[in-house]
Amino acid sequence: MPAGGAADPLGLTLPPDALGCPAHGVAEPLPGVELMAAVPVHHPASGRGRLRAWVCWWWSGTAPGVPCGGRAVRAGGTPGALVGRTADRLTDGVSRLQVGGVTAAGYQADAADPDAVRAAVSRIRSELGPVSTLVWTAFRSGGVTDVLATRPEDVARVFDIGVTGLLTCVQAVVDDLKGTAGAAVLVANGAVGEPTSQADGFAALYGIDGVGLENAAKSKLAGILAERLRPFGVYVGEVTIAGTVAGTATASPTAIDPALIADTFWSMAHTRDLTRARLTE
Repeated sequence: MPAGGAADPLGLTLPPDALGCPAHGVAEPLPGVELMAAVPVHHPASGRGRLRAWVCWWWSGTAPGVPCGGRAVRAGGTPGALVGRTADRLTDGVSRLQVGGVTAAGYQADAADPDAVRAAVSRIRSELGPVSTLVWTAFRSGGVTDVLATRPEDVARVFDIGVTGLLTCVQAVVDDLKGTAGAAVLVANGAVGEPTSQADGFAALYGIDGVGLENAAKSKLAGILAERLRPFGVYVGEVTIAGTVAGTATASPTAIDPALIADTFWSMAHTRDLTRARLTE
């Protein structure tokens, strides 16, 4: 591919690891720390009450240059948890959030391990209190490049973070969510899972079939969770990123500002009338 990128099947000029879905197994997802700063403390328009502890399940491979903390909405002293797999990056993420004025504690756990997810949530609830907001940016990067060359038994692992991990976490906090006015589940996703020929072609061209499957399943899970939880007053919203994100190692000249991602989540959680939004370069 030329240094400046080439037109891909989605009609964008992007490197192969764009769209929040790395083609080479290098973690380059959404900036979880910025998204967490967008968690609302209350919803004035709806008259809902103040949120309790929030949790952001962060893909800890995010590049060090990702902007962080406190730009969109400060947590107003509300305690929160940043959860990630890698200890050093997790510590860095918490530090940058605190510099930005966001109160956060770090918890190390593997989102692909349901027992680890449950244990982390149990510890968070014990130390910070009931959970009222969950922000999920974690996803499986790579692994299945060509579905025709992969044993069917091995394909299932592409769902262990974006589907199994997310669902495990939601189930672990669902009673807290139902018991909190203004509770929300906010999910970040990539565009390769969209049901279009362009997205299918992108997955095949860059060998990210598994990411496409995971993105698609996660989007459907988010929609179903929205329907299941709406009667209990719990909002579920998904933001799909169709492009690179500014501040990451592969950001293009027209990369999406992470502040826009944060603002989009804030707006969705505030108005609570839209399940899905899509951001493009």
